[in-house]
Amino acid sequence: MLKELKDRSSDSGQGEDINITTDILIFSYKRFHKSQPYAEVAFEAANAAIAGGVSVLEIVMSTPGVFEVLQQLVKEHPKMTLGVGTVLRIEDAKTAINAGAKFLMSPAIVKDIMDHVQGGEVLYIPGAMTPTEVLRWTNLIGGHPRTSGA
Repeated sequence: MLKELKDRSSDSGQGEDINITTDILIFSYKRFHKSQPYAEVAFEAANAAIAGGVSVLEIVMSTPGVFEVLQQLVKEHPKMTLGVGTVLRIEDAKTAINAGAKFLMSPAIVKDIMDHVQGGEVLYIPGAMTPTEVLRWTNLIGGHPRTSGA
């Protein structure tokens, strides 16, 4: 599978770097492993990425068995930085943390998740697209926006 990922990476003009994304996991499943369960394919793709030198890996919530895949990866690669992406519900955030996630990503600011991880060891990376969203997030965490050179 590593060769397949490298070939995919080379085809996309990214050189030797391997960027594991949902596209690659889905691509791997549909093209190479039609008879395997999706969670197993995700696990194999993640292991191939790790073998190829990836040091930070996000498993998206849409991956069937996401928490089981994460838990197994944490067990086999305890020093890796593994996290879960597209986390929108506090229940999923708690389950991901219990499974060993070191970071959580959301496409938007989810205050319940932010409150839950505050002061803990799990990094929460909420998404924001507009200046209003960035300001709202900054106000929620009690910080002040910074400008370059400040």
